[in-house]
Amino acid sequence: MPLVVLGFLAVVLPRILVGKRTLSQGRLALGIFVTSLLLLVIGALIFAGFSADGGAEVMAAWEEAPSLTAAAFLGMSAYAALVWVPILALVWFAMAQSVEARKGAALAEKAR
Repeated sequence: MPLVVLGFLAVVLPRILVGKRTLSQGRLALGIFVTSLLLLVIGALIFAGFSADGGAEVMAAWEEAPSLTAAAFLGMSAYAALVWVPILALVWFAMAQSVEARKGAALAEKAR
């Protein structure tokens, strides 16, 4: 279930963050980078939520060593990145092609 959610967000978040009318590859790259960071954090939160259902051991770990526990959940999220990174790469490629098509159309319109 977490992988489905992260895969879905890898498709949707860049379109929300970048917008459909941008003509900048730099803005697109920044949007993809921010999406990557968000997906890592969201993945860690999902895994923390599933682990919290496990009981008091997780809460005790949070109280005892919060940074180590957060790092463990970020590590789990990084493993999940094996699934969503290729999806995000394909979305980036498609969006980059769209940006170039819009730039070409704008240039053609300007030349008229």
